[in-house]
Amino acid sequence: MKEKYLVTYASRYGSTAEIAQHIAGILAKQGWTVDTKPVSEVEDLEIYRGVLIGSAIYSGEWDQAAVEFIKAQQRLLEGLPLAIFMVGMRLRDQSEEMRSTVLAQFEVYQVMLKPLAIGLFAGALFYDKLSPIVRLQLKGKGLPEGDFRDWSAIERWAESLPGLFASTEAAE
Repeated sequence: MKEKYLVTYASRYGSTAEIAQHIAGILAKQGWTVDTKPVSEVEDLEIYRGVLIGSAIYSGEWDQAAVEFIKAQQRLLEGLPLAIFMVGMRLRDQSEEMRSTVLAQFEVYQVMLKPLAIGLFAGALFYDKLSPIVRLQLKGKGLPEGDFRDWSAIERWAESLPGLFASTEAAE
């Protein structure tokens, strides 16, 4: 029987990767055996009992690496319990209106993947990590610099996952 879970992510500047690693740590404390790796390093989904996929949101789009991963692995993903989480600066606004807007924007992934849970989290933006061109673009949009991640919300979401995954596995 498969015992491992995968927390995989697409992250250019590290914020989504740090969230993925934090989620994996919480799941490990709850007894899960977890692999954490970027989507570009995932080779075999068949060894996993369930999958969590995280993607940064850039200019209203999922990171291209996450999109390519989902397209390439769609058949295997459809057979696994999974959850997704998205990280973006727009999610500093955690109002229901913003959350609904973001969920509607990415409805295609919800329909395709049928996730057990969806996490929506604000990220972090540090201009010194960006290329000069990207820095100029984002400053032009007026995005504030700083770490806007709500670690308590991330932890609550992660702590809810074992129960959701267990209910799916019990139904099999």
